[in-house]
Amino acid sequence: MATKLETWLILLLMPSFLSLQYFVVAKPQVPCYFIFGDSAVDNGNNLALHSLAKANFKPYGIDLPAGVPTGRFTNGRTSTDLLAELLGFTTYPPPYVTASGKEILTGVNYGSSGAGIRKESGRHLGGRITMDKQLKQHLLIVSRIADILGSRELAGKYVNKCIYSVTLGSNDYVNNYYIPVTYPNGALYTQDRWAAILIQRYGQQLRTLYNFGAKKIVIFSLERLGCAPVVVAEFGGHRNPDDVSCVEHVNRAAELFNGRLMTLVDELNTELPDAKFVYVDVFTLSPADLLPHGFKVLNHPCCKLLTGIVGVCLPGKVPCEDRDDYVFWDGYHTTEAVNKIIANNSYNSMSPNGVYPINIAQLAQLQI
Repeated sequence: MATKLETWLILLLMPSFLSLQYFVVAKPQVPCYFIFGDSAVDNGNNLALHSLAKANFKPYGIDLPAGVPTGRFTNGRTSTDLLAELLGFTTYPPPYVTASGKEILTGVNYGSSGAGIRKESGRHLGGRITMDKQLKQHLLIVSRIADILGSRELAGKYVNKCIYSVTLGSNDYVNNYYIPVTYPNGALYTQDRWAAILIQRYGQQLRTLYNFGAKKIVIFSLERLGCAPVVVAEFGGHRNPDDVSCVEHVNRAAELFNGRLMTLVDELNTELPDAKFVYVDVFTLSPADLLPHGFKVLNHPCCKLLTGIVGVCLPGKVPCEDRDDYVFWDGYHTTEAVNKIIANNSYNSMSPNGVYPINIAQLAQLQI
């Protein structure tokens, strides 16, 4: 039986131990979790590519247990890492480039920085895995699962029960539509027409994912792209860190996309009644809305940015110490503190303005 001193020491050390482990051991609510998307969810796939879109240097990953970069474009965990925890997984879905053996049975992360709905988006950054390529990778993984389980039929029944999340669209704007020197689309299409073109292709991709066995699919909206520090600097001039002004015409473009995306979710749920598509609205979580959560620096990156490669941290430089006070980690990506709010809201929210038509906790329990 532990003495009072031993008990006190255990309680004192427990927070540090949990921060290293990250997980409370629990049975996963679904057998696997597959992640598709861009730099918001990339956990190492781009490290194998010739690309400018890599987070393979400090201070990225400074708040992970080992304090080393893993390919994640934030100081710690991504929103999908945190969702994996909420779903009860004891490990994160591995990046596709390293996924091997039976670990693929708990899911795979295909996310790639620079990836878009359109294959040309992010091309100027170098190598990236577009959504079309991510879908091809997933088909290979499903085939490998069939080999492990013994048949395609068993694999199909298995992956039907899994959660799938997709986070796409940002690069189709910030690394395509709004770079007129490299991409003509901003001059060719109005904001509304561009949103329509993207949603049409996105719908085709999501139907392909369904055809590969996905039945529980979570789709994240675009964030307020016009509030990202590099976008504000590009279109709105350099502002005071306490100024929460955003570039409204860029936010308007994201809002148009999101409106069509929610309509697409309704269409897919009607068209494919044996599946459930969930829309997660992160657009409404503006920097100003984060003030009540204790954030103090709303429109300025925590790390010093590298000149010439817009939005990326300067390698090796010590970032801000009070990282939980910052909304943005670098020029585009949010801190782990914001990612926690996104994950918790998408998992627990009971508001149709946050998640629609059900939340991820309900989706996990849904019998399809």
